[in-house]
Amino acid sequence: ITTWDEPYYTYSAVYDLISDKPNFPKEMLYNAELEVISLHSSAITKIGLFLFGNTLVGLRFGVVLLSLLTILILYLVLRNKLKIELWGFNIWNTFIILFLFTEPTFFMFSRAQTPQIYSIFWISSILLLYNMYVEKNKYIFLYLTTILAIISFLFVYPYNIYVSLALGTMTALDALFKKSFKPIF
Repeated sequence: ITTWDEPYYTYSAVYDLISDKPNFPKEMLYNAELEVISLHSSAITKIGLFLFGNTLVGLRFGVVLLSLLTILILYLVLRNKLKIELWGFNIWNTFIILFLFTEPTFFMFSRAQTPQIYSIFWISSILLLYNMYVEKNKYIFLYLTTILAIISFLFVYPYNIYVSLALGTMTALDALFKKSFKPIF
């Protein structure tokens, strides 16, 4: 029993797990070929299924792990940006983390195999690398941001292109206003 359209994103992982069983449903072969997103979701799902077996825990282990990593990444992005301290404790970051743990939409994405959590994870990773580029002013982080943005668009979720376009526009405008058109190669 799964939620939403979860089977459409996990067919190939489940197929690899049970295809050698004698009572294997042959219609899964067709469905595995039609899987919408398989590059990242099937690899992460296979790890969960290997660790916990063909159970809901195994099926959703990777999603929960990615959700926790997303929260950590967003914390790393925001830790030096917003500071409201009380007794040496950053209240704002704590509020953001607690919000993500309890916010209903993120909570729903964090417990089932849907492409949105993968998209949120990749966007958060892109923001982290871009943040590192802005803070350290090293072009390696801009290159990595670009590579991750391209991978995110091509292999994760097509709508991630908007983040790439926004960051590219911000970088171009920043260079324009600073009048620093140094070659980046």
